[in-house]
Amino acid sequence: MTNQKEQLTPDILFDVKVIERFISKLSINTENNCIEWTGALNDDGYGQISIGSGENQRKVNSHRWALQFALGGVILPKDIFACHFCDNPKCVAPDHLFPGTHQDNMDDMIAKGRSAVVKGNAKLQLDEIKDIKYGNLPYSYYVNKYNIAISTVSSIRNGNSWPEV
Repeated sequence: MTNQKEQLTPDILFDVKVIERFISKLSINTENNCIEWTGALNDDGYGQISIGSGENQRKVNSHRWALQFALGGVILPKDIFACHFCDNPKCVAPDHLFPGTHQDNMDDMIAKGRSAVVKGNAKLQLDEIKDIKYGNLPYSYYVNKYNIAISTVSSIRNGNSWPEV
């Protein structure tokens, strides 16, 4: 006997009871025109809805569910993300979402200046990464300025980290 869960199909994912429960967990934020999820959130602040029952129950990110529903009830492949134009993890507004690859999501994050690299207690923002990558000062200057390891500076400078910047 296998311990594998039943495959989520459109008839399970978009069952009338699931749709009704989903709708009951929505609130409109008039400041940003987002439709926000008011139900359970994961550790990253993204909404989650439980689908199925018993041993086959699983959690689905609410924004992913909303995008799949808006696209006509399709099930996106696992390597396709539900990305936000609005950068609000609680938002499930279909016109604030778009399907994309992991790289699309990272490119969007970088283009909006939301990227950060964590090294120890240091957190580098996009402008700081550009400063290190294109600056002409000694590595030790950036080590002290940003409280990072010399290997981090080297990795950014030689393109092993953040080659797209």
